[in-house]
This record gives sequence, C-alpha cells and structure tokens, in this order.
Amino acid sequence: MSLEKILIFTINKFKTTHTKYFCIYGYGKRFRSP
Repeated sequence: MSLEKILIFTINKFKTTHTKYFCIYGYGKRFRSP
C-alpha cells in the first residue's frame, strides 16, 4: 500500500468516526436540553 492510500484511508476512518461521535453528541445534547 502506498503512503497516499494510507493517508486517505486514515483521514476517511477519522472522518467517519468523528461524524459518528458528533451525531451522538448532538443527539444527546438535544434530548438533555429543555
């Protein structure tokens, strides 16, 4: 695997994880606030 592919893979993996946590955080925040 080339370095470029590893970089793209890492960025994509981070992006999906970040989006997932952001959705969970926003979801919980919406339910907690009155």
